[in-house]
Amino acid sequence: MFKRALCIILVIMLFTASFAFAKENSVQSFDFRLAFRMDGDVFPPSYRLRARGYATLVNRLSLDGRITWCSDTRSLDLSASLYFTDKPEVAVDFRLFGIPSRLFFTSPLIGRETVLLNMAAFLEFTVKAQNTLGIDMPWLAFLYPYCTEHSLNVLPDAWNTVVGPVTPDTEIPVEKLKQVSEAWEGLLQGDVQLNRWIAALDSLSSYPSLITDEFSSLPAYFYYNVCGGRPLAVTGEGGYETWRNASGETLCQRADDGQSASLVLTLPATENGYVPFCSLESAVDDSGKSFRVLASYQREPDSVPLDARELPAREERAAGEEEEETWVSEEDWIDLDEQPALPEKIFEIFASGSSLPVRIPADADFSLDFYMNSSVFPSFALKLLGNAKKDGSVAVSVCKPFEGASEPVIILSCDGTVHPAQPESVPDFTNYWQDCHNAFSFNENTLTEFKNAVTYPLVKGLLTFVAEAPAAACQSLLDDLTDLNILDFILEQ
Repeated sequence: MFKRALCIILVIMLFTASFAFAKENSVQSFDFRLAFRMDGDVFPPSYRLRARGYATLVNRLSLDGRITWCSDTRSLDLSASLYFTDKPEVAVDFRLFGIPSRLFFTSPLIGRETVLLNMAAFLEFTVKAQNTLGIDMPWLAFLYPYCTEHSLNVLPDAWNTVVGPVTPDTEIPVEKLKQVSEAWEGLLQGDVQLNRWIAALDSLSSYPSLITDEFSSLPAYFYYNVCGGRPLAVTGEGGYETWRNASGETLCQRADDGQSASLVLTLPATENGYVPFCSLESAVDDSGKSFRVLASYQREPDSVPLDARELPAREERAAGEEEEETWVSEEDWIDLDEQPALPEKIFEIFASGSSLPVRIPADADFSLDFYMNSSVFPSFALKLLGNAKKDGSVAVSVCKPFEGASEPVIILSCDGTVHPAQPESVPDFTNYWQDCHNAFSFNENTLTEFKNAVTYPLVKGLLTFVAEAPAAACQSLLDDLTDLNILDFILEQ
C-alpha cells in the first residue's frame, strides 16, 4: 500500500509542475536544478524503518537537466543527470524522449542502448507481471494518464462518429442515441484494450466483478436511464450549455468564457443504485490558475459538501502506543463476510488547487489538495504546497494531511531553480521509430542481445553508485525487492 502512495505523491508533483508552463509558444525549454529531501520519521510505523533508509539516500541526491517539449505534437525531450550533491562526479546521466504513447530511454548506464517504452502496452505488461510474478504493478499503469486515455478513448470516439459536434438549441435524435448504445455494447464485448483496463481496475478493487458489472451495464444505462429511450435536448441559456432528457431532467450544464469554466454533471441512478456526480470549476487570473473538482459514484451522496468535511480526528494515545496510519487508510478494504453484497460508495473525490502559476518564473504561493474516500479502493489524502519566485527559485513539498496538525508535516520535498531556456526545435516524435529494444515485449533473441550489450556498463555503473549510497538505503531496497518478488525473479535469471 505504501509503495502505491509514493507513486501517487510523485505523479501529483509532476501534475502540479504542468501548470507552471505557459502555452503561448508551442515549443518551450527549461533548465532546472533540484535537490530533494525526505523525512522517514513521518511515515507509518509499519514502513518507517525502510523509509528512514531511503531518506538517507534521497537527502543526498540532486537532479540537473533540461526539458523541452512541443504542445502541438506532444513531443518531449528530457536530458538530465542524477547525482550525489556532495559527490557530483558519481552520477547517472539519462535521456527520455518521445510522445505519451511511445517513450524512449537511453543512458551510459545501459551502454547507450535505446529502450522503447511502448506505453500503449504498459497496462498489459503490468497485468502480466502481477499474474505471473506476483508484482503489484497495475497501480503504476493507472497512474500514467495515457493508459486510461488509450483504453477509454474508444467510447467518446464512438459518440463522435455517430453524433458528431453538438451545438446549443439542437435535439439529438433517439435513433442516434440508440446507435451510440449499440456501439458501446460492441466495444465492451470486443475491444481488447478497453476490457483489459476494466479487468485490471476490477482486480485492484475489494469487490470482485463490481467494476466490470457497472461498465457492462453502461449501454443500457445510457439509453434507458439517462435518455429514457427518447431524444436529448441541448439548449443555450444564461451563458450555459444545458443538456436535458425528455423528462426535463438536467443532465449536464457547462460554461467556458476563456477565463473561467464550469461543469456540473448530475445523472440518474444506475441499476445498482449508484448516482454519478461531477462538478468542476476553474479560473485563470493574475494570481494564477485555480480549480475545484468534486466527483462521486455512490448510492446516496452525502449532504455535507465534500470540501467541507474533515478527516477523522486523531485521538490522544497513551505513551508508547503506536501511531495509527491515518494518512493512507486501509479501513475501506471490505470484509465480504461482514458487509452487504454491494458497497454504498465506490468512490468520492475532492481535489482543489489555488494560485498555480501559469508560467515561470513568477512570484506565487500555490497549493494542491487531493482526497479520496472509497469502499472499494484504498482511501487517502495528500496536500502539496509550493512556492515560486521571479528569480527562478522553486520549492514543492508533499505534506501529510493529519487532522489537527498545527503545521503541515512534510513527507517529501524538492527545491532549486527552474529557468526558461532558449526554445529549441524538438523533433516531432509522432512517427519516430528506431532500432531499439522494446522493454515490454522482449523475445529470446532480443533479450539475449540486450543482456550482452548492457550487462557490463550496468553492473559497473550500479556498483559505482551503490558504493556511494548509504547502507541503510540499500537494505531498504533489498527488502522491498524481496517483498515484491522481484529479487527472486532476478536471481533466477
